[in-house]
Amino acid sequence: MTSVSVIVPVYNERERLARCLDALHRQTYPADRYEVVVVDNGSDRPPEALAERYDGVRLLVERRRGSYAARNRGIAAANGALLAFTDADCVPARDWLEQGVACFERSPECGMVAGRIEVTALRPGRPTACERYDQLFYLDQERAVTKGHYGATANLFTSREVLCAVGPFDASLKSSGDNEWGQRVHRAGFAQVYCPGAVVRHPARRSLRALLRKELRIAGGLACIEADDGPTEASAVPLRERVRRLVQPIRNALGVLVGGTSRKIPSVAQRFQVAGIVLLVHALRRLEAWRVQRGGPPRNT
Repeated sequence: MTSVSVIVPVYNERERLARCLDALHRQTYPADRYEVVVVDNGSDRPPEALAERYDGVRLLVERRRGSYAARNRGIAAANGALLAFTDADCVPARDWLEQGVACFERSPECGMVAGRIEVTALRPGRPTACERYDQLFYLDQERAVTKGHYGATANLFTSREVLCAVGPFDASLKSSGDNEWGQRVHRAGFAQVYCPGAVVRHPARRSLRALLRKELRIAGGLACIEADDGPTEASAVPLRERVRRLVQPIRNALGVLVGGTSRKIPSVAQRFQVAGIVLLVHALRRLEAWRVQRGGPPRNT
Protein backbone atom coordinates (compact mmCIF):
# COMPACT_ATOMS: atom_id res chain seq x y z
CA MET A 1 0.00 0.00 0.00
CA THR A 2 1.05 3.60 -0.61
CA SER A 3 3.13 5.21 2.11
CA VAL A 4 1.56 8.28 3.74
CA SER A 5 2.87 11.09 5.91
CA VAL A 6 0.28 12.84 8.09
CA ILE A 7 1.33 16.41 8.86
CA VAL A 8 -0.12 18.13 11.95
CA PRO A 9 0.93 21.69 12.87
CA VAL A 10 0.35 22.63 16.50
CA TYR A 11 0.44 25.76 18.61
CA ASN A 12 -0.70 25.57 22.24
CA GLU A 13 -3.29 22.83 21.60
CA ARG A 14 -1.93 20.18 23.95
CA GLU A 15 -5.20 18.55 25.05
CA ARG A 16 -6.71 18.62 21.59
CA LEU A 17 -3.48 17.32 20.06
CA ALA A 18 -3.71 14.33 22.42
CA ARG A 19 -7.18 13.49 21.06
CA CYS A 20 -5.93 13.95 17.49
CA LEU A 21 -2.97 11.62 18.02
CA ASP A 22 -5.19 9.04 19.71
CA ALA A 23 -7.42 9.03 16.62
CA LEU A 24 -4.45 8.81 14.26
CA HIS A 25 -3.01 5.93 16.30
CA ARG A 26 -6.24 3.95 15.77
CA GLN A 27 -6.44 4.26 11.98
CA THR A 28 -7.51 1.26 9.89
CA TYR A 29 -4.65 2.01 7.47
CA PRO A 30 -1.68 -0.36 8.05
CA ALA A 31 0.48 1.08 10.81
CA ASP A 32 3.71 0.37 8.95
CA ARG A 33 2.53 2.38 5.92
CA TYR A 34 2.04 5.76 7.56
CA GLU A 35 3.85 8.16 9.83
CA VAL A 36 2.65 11.19 11.76
CA VAL A 37 4.77 14.36 11.64
CA VAL A 38 3.83 16.89 14.33
CA VAL A 39 5.32 20.34 13.80
CA ASP A 40 5.38 22.59 16.86
CA ASN A 41 5.10 26.26 15.95
CA GLY A 42 6.28 27.86 19.17
CA SER A 43 3.97 26.42 21.81
CA ASP A 44 4.45 27.62 25.40
CA ARG A 45 4.76 23.94 26.39
CA PRO A 46 6.27 21.95 23.50
CA PRO A 47 4.55 18.54 23.24
CA GLU A 48 7.65 16.29 23.33
CA ALA A 49 6.32 13.96 26.01
CA LEU A 50 2.97 13.66 24.23
CA ALA A 51 4.56 12.76 20.90
CA GLU A 52 6.78 10.15 22.58
CA ARG A 53 3.73 8.14 23.67
CA TYR A 54 3.07 6.92 20.14
CA ASP A 55 5.05 4.81 17.70
CA GLY A 56 5.38 6.36 14.27
CA VAL A 57 5.12 9.95 15.53
CA ARG A 58 7.92 12.46 14.94
CA LEU A 59 8.05 15.92 16.50
CA LEU A 60 9.66 18.78 14.59
CA VAL A 61 9.97 22.48 15.41
CA GLU A 62 9.32 25.42 13.08
CA ARG A 63 10.30 28.72 14.65
CA ARG A 64 8.88 30.91 11.90
CA ARG A 65 5.37 31.77 13.04
CA GLY A 66 2.45 30.60 10.93
CA SER A 67 0.72 27.29 10.29
CA TYR A 68 1.74 27.22 6.63
CA ALA A 69 5.41 27.61 7.54
CA ALA A 70 4.91 24.70 9.95
CA ARG A 71 3.23 22.58 7.28
CA ASN A 72 6.10 23.29 4.89
CA ARG A 73 8.54 22.12 7.54
CA GLY A 74 6.58 18.88 7.77
CA ILE A 75 6.51 18.50 3.99
CA ALA A 76 10.29 18.86 3.80
CA ALA A 77 10.80 16.10 6.38
CA ALA A 78 8.04 13.74 5.27
CA ASN A 79 8.88 10.28 3.94
CA GLY A 80 5.52 9.32 2.41
CA ALA A 81 4.57 9.30 -1.25
CA LEU A 82 1.24 10.83 -0.27
CA LEU A 83 0.80 13.62 2.27
CA ALA A 84 -2.28 14.04 4.44
CA PHE A 85 -2.95 17.21 6.40
CA THR A 86 -5.08 17.74 9.46
CA ASP A 87 -5.00 20.11 12.43
CA ALA A 88 -4.23 19.56 16.10
CA ASP A 89 -7.82 20.39 17.08
CA CYS A 90 -9.31 17.83 14.67
CA VAL A 91 -10.30 14.22 15.37
CA PRO A 92 -10.05 12.00 12.25
CA ALA A 93 -12.43 9.08 11.85
CA ARG A 94 -10.84 5.61 12.15
CA ASP A 95 -10.95 5.06 8.36
CA TRP A 96 -9.91 8.62 7.47
CA LEU A 97 -6.58 7.63 5.92
CA GLU A 98 -8.00 4.57 4.22
CA GLN A 99 -10.82 6.54 2.62
CA GLY A 100 -8.70 9.55 1.62
CA VAL A 101 -5.90 7.51 0.06
CA ALA A 102 -8.36 5.31 -1.87
CA CYS A 103 -10.13 8.39 -3.23
CA PHE A 104 -6.85 9.96 -4.31
CA GLU A 105 -5.61 6.80 -6.02
CA ARG A 106 -8.79 6.17 -8.01
CA SER A 107 -8.98 9.78 -9.30
CA PRO A 108 -7.05 10.29 -12.56
CA GLU A 109 -4.58 13.20 -12.61
CA CYS A 110 -5.50 13.99 -9.02
CA GLY A 111 -3.93 17.06 -7.47
CA MET A 112 -5.74 17.06 -4.15
CA VAL A 113 -8.52 15.37 -2.23
CA ALA A 114 -10.52 17.33 0.35
CA GLY A 115 -12.40 15.24 2.88
CA ARG A 116 -15.56 16.08 4.79
CA ILE A 117 -15.26 18.18 7.94
CA GLU A 118 -17.93 17.77 10.59
CA VAL A 119 -18.07 20.94 12.69
CA THR A 120 -19.15 19.85 16.18
CA ALA A 121 -20.59 21.69 19.18
CA LEU A 122 -19.33 21.10 22.72
CA ARG A 123 -22.90 20.12 23.68
CA PRO A 124 -24.30 18.64 20.46
CA GLY A 125 -27.92 19.10 21.53
CA ARG A 126 -27.44 22.68 22.72
CA PRO A 127 -25.04 24.60 20.45
CA THR A 128 -24.46 28.27 21.15
CA ALA A 129 -25.37 30.77 18.42
CA CYS A 130 -21.69 31.02 17.50
CA GLU A 131 -21.33 27.26 17.26
CA ARG A 132 -24.47 27.14 15.13
CA TYR A 133 -23.01 29.79 12.81
CA ASP A 134 -19.82 27.78 12.41
CA GLN A 135 -21.79 24.61 11.68
CA LEU A 136 -23.83 26.36 9.00
CA PHE A 137 -21.21 28.48 7.25
CA TYR A 138 -17.71 27.20 8.02
CA LEU A 139 -15.55 24.48 6.44
CA ASP A 140 -17.95 23.32 3.73
CA GLN A 141 -15.39 21.25 1.84
CA GLU A 142 -17.68 20.26 -1.01
CA ARG A 143 -18.40 23.90 -1.81
CA ALA A 144 -14.74 24.83 -1.36
CA VAL A 145 -13.69 22.25 -3.96
CA THR A 146 -16.49 22.73 -6.51
CA LYS A 147 -16.86 26.52 -6.26
CA GLY A 148 -13.57 27.74 -4.82
CA HIS A 149 -11.00 25.26 -6.25
CA TYR A 150 -9.34 24.54 -2.91
CA GLY A 151 -9.72 22.47 0.23
CA ALA A 152 -9.11 23.33 3.87
CA THR A 153 -5.92 21.85 5.32
CA ALA A 154 -7.92 20.47 8.24
CA ASN A 155 -8.63 17.54 5.89
CA LEU A 156 -6.52 17.46 2.75
CA PHE A 157 -4.55 14.86 0.74
CA THR A 158 -1.99 15.41 -1.99
CA SER A 159 1.14 13.79 -3.38
CA ARG A 160 4.79 14.65 -3.45
CA GLU A 161 4.63 14.89 -7.25
CA VAL A 162 1.94 17.53 -7.07
CA LEU A 163 3.90 19.53 -4.50
CA CYS A 164 6.95 19.37 -6.74
CA ALA A 165 4.86 20.66 -9.64
CA VAL A 166 3.08 23.56 -7.91
CA GLY A 167 5.27 24.23 -4.88
CA PRO A 168 4.55 24.17 -1.13
CA PHE A 169 2.30 26.54 0.80
CA ASP A 170 3.00 30.28 0.86
CA ALA A 171 4.62 30.60 4.29
CA SER A 172 4.14 34.38 4.30
CA LEU A 173 0.37 33.95 4.65
CA LYS A 174 -1.10 33.72 8.15
CA SER A 175 -4.47 32.50 6.85
CA SER A 176 -6.08 31.27 3.60
CA GLY A 177 -2.84 29.67 2.43
CA ASP A 178 -4.84 26.53 1.59
CA ASN A 179 -6.97 28.69 -0.74
CA GLU A 180 -3.93 30.17 -2.47
CA TRP A 181 -2.29 26.74 -2.85
CA GLY A 182 -5.51 25.24 -4.21
CA GLN A 183 -5.65 27.91 -6.92
CA ARG A 184 -2.16 26.87 -8.06
CA VAL A 185 -3.24 23.23 -8.20
CA HIS A 186 -6.30 24.22 -10.25
CA ARG A 187 -4.30 26.40 -12.67
CA ALA A 188 -1.82 23.56 -13.18
CA GLY A 189 -4.66 21.40 -14.52
CA PHE A 190 -4.81 18.80 -11.74
CA ALA A 191 -8.14 17.31 -10.69
CA GLN A 192 -9.58 18.43 -7.35
CA VAL A 193 -11.84 15.92 -5.63
CA TYR A 194 -14.24 16.07 -2.69
CA CYS A 195 -14.33 12.84 -0.66
CA PRO A 196 -17.28 12.65 1.76
CA GLY A 197 -16.05 9.33 3.15
CA ALA A 198 -12.81 10.77 4.56
CA VAL A 199 -14.09 12.50 7.70
CA VAL A 200 -12.56 14.59 10.46
CA ARG A 201 -14.41 16.32 13.29
CA HIS A 202 -13.55 19.95 14.02
CA PRO A 203 -14.79 21.91 17.07
CA ALA A 204 -16.97 24.94 16.40
CA ARG A 205 -16.07 28.30 17.93
CA ARG A 206 -18.15 28.61 21.05
CA SER A 207 -17.79 32.33 21.83
CA LEU A 208 -18.28 35.44 19.71
CA ARG A 209 -14.74 36.58 20.49
CA ALA A 210 -13.19 33.34 19.22
CA LEU A 211 -15.39 33.33 16.14
CA LEU A 212 -14.59 36.94 15.21
CA ARG A 213 -10.85 36.38 15.71
CA LYS A 214 -11.05 33.50 13.24
CA GLU A 215 -13.09 35.51 10.72
CA LEU A 216 -10.72 38.49 10.88
CA ARG A 217 -7.75 36.18 10.34
CA ILE A 218 -9.42 34.66 7.27
CA ALA A 219 -10.38 38.07 5.87
CA GLY A 220 -6.81 39.30 6.26
CA GLY A 221 -5.41 36.22 4.53
CA LEU A 222 -7.76 36.62 1.58
CA ALA A 223 -6.86 40.31 1.32
CA CYS A 224 -3.16 39.38 1.15
CA ILE A 225 -3.87 36.93 -1.68
CA GLU A 226 -5.85 39.52 -3.64
CA ALA A 227 -3.08 42.08 -3.12
CA ASP A 228 -0.54 39.61 -4.53
CA ASP A 229 -2.78 39.07 -7.58
CA GLY A 230 -2.36 42.75 -8.39
CA PRO A 231 -4.80 45.56 -9.18
CA THR A 232 -5.45 44.38 -12.74
CA GLU A 233 -6.90 41.03 -11.70
CA ALA A 234 -8.81 42.59 -8.82
CA SER A 235 -10.46 45.16 -11.09
CA ALA A 236 -11.36 42.41 -13.57
CA VAL A 237 -13.91 40.88 -11.19
CA PRO A 238 -17.23 41.02 -13.07
CA LEU A 239 -19.88 43.41 -11.79
CA ARG A 240 -22.24 40.47 -11.31
CA GLU A 241 -19.76 38.79 -8.96
CA ARG A 242 -19.26 42.01 -6.99
CA VAL A 243 -23.00 42.36 -6.53
CA ARG A 244 -23.26 38.70 -5.46
CA ARG A 245 -20.61 39.26 -2.78
CA LEU A 246 -22.59 42.17 -1.39
CA VAL A 247 -25.97 40.45 -1.53
CA GLN A 248 -24.94 36.99 -0.29
CA PRO A 249 -24.70 37.90 3.43
CA ILE A 250 -28.20 39.39 3.29
CA ARG A 251 -29.48 36.23 1.61
CA ASN A 252 -27.75 34.12 4.25
CA ALA A 253 -29.29 36.17 7.07
CA LEU A 254 -32.77 35.91 5.53
CA GLY A 255 -32.25 32.18 5.04
CA VAL A 256 -31.46 31.85 8.74
CA LEU A 257 -34.57 33.81 9.73
CA VAL A 258 -37.24 32.53 7.34
CA GLY A 259 -35.60 30.41 4.62
CA GLY A 260 -34.45 26.82 4.36
CA THR A 261 -31.60 27.31 6.83
CA SER A 262 -34.10 28.30 9.54
CA ARG A 263 -35.28 24.68 9.75
CA LYS A 264 -31.88 23.75 11.18
CA ILE A 265 -32.35 26.19 14.10
CA PRO A 266 -35.33 25.24 16.29
CA SER A 267 -35.14 28.34 18.49
CA VAL A 268 -36.55 31.56 17.00
CA ALA A 269 -34.40 33.62 19.36
CA GLN A 270 -31.27 31.84 18.17
CA ARG A 271 -32.24 32.43 14.54
CA PHE A 272 -32.07 36.17 15.18
CA GLN A 273 -28.74 35.74 16.99
CA VAL A 274 -27.22 33.76 14.11
CA ALA A 275 -28.60 36.21 11.51
CA GLY A 276 -27.00 39.05 13.46
CA ILE A 277 -23.68 37.19 13.51
CA VAL A 278 -23.89 36.72 9.71
CA LEU A 279 -24.23 40.48 9.15
CA LEU A 280 -21.64 41.39 11.78
CA VAL A 281 -19.09 38.98 10.30
CA HIS A 282 -19.67 40.39 6.82
CA ALA A 283 -19.13 43.96 8.00
CA LEU A 284 -15.98 43.13 9.97
CA ARG A 285 -14.55 41.06 7.12
CA ARG A 286 -14.89 44.04 4.76
CA LEU A 287 -13.29 46.39 7.29
CA GLU A 288 -10.41 43.98 7.90
CA ALA A 289 -9.83 43.52 4.16
CA TRP A 290 -9.78 47.30 3.75
CA ARG A 291 -7.25 47.62 6.61
CA VAL A 292 -4.89 44.97 5.23
CA GLN A 293 -5.14 46.27 1.64
CA ARG A 294 -3.92 49.63 2.94
CA GLY A 295 -0.81 48.19 4.51
CA GLY A 296 -1.98 46.89 7.89
CA PRO A 297 -0.38 43.63 9.05
CA PRO A 298 -2.53 40.48 8.80
CA ARG A 299 -3.56 38.91 12.07
CA ASN A 300 -2.05 35.61 13.23
CA THR A 301 -4.35 34.88 16.18
